[in-house]
Amino acid sequence: MSDFSKRTPAKLLDILKHLRRAKCRECGMPSCMAFASELIEGGKRLADCPALAEESNADALRQFEDLGLGGFEGNQHTSI
Repeated sequence: MSDFSKRTPAKLLDILKHLRRAKCRECGMPSCMAFASELIEGGKRLADCPALAEESNADALRQFEDLGLGGFEGNQHTSI
């Protein structure tokens, strides 16, 4: 069993590579990099990115869970 208390915090580029990087601004941020930064800081949640709600992004959501960012619902920032 993994010890999640020793998990390394997610890094900006780790998050960014799982976003679509379309600069759609649907999350209210000027870019996906800005969104990723706010996600790390706790100012945004995964649910704030409408593109992640699309069924085709299920793999990306699993990757975010592996990074310790929680699921799409709730998106707790406990490991950051």
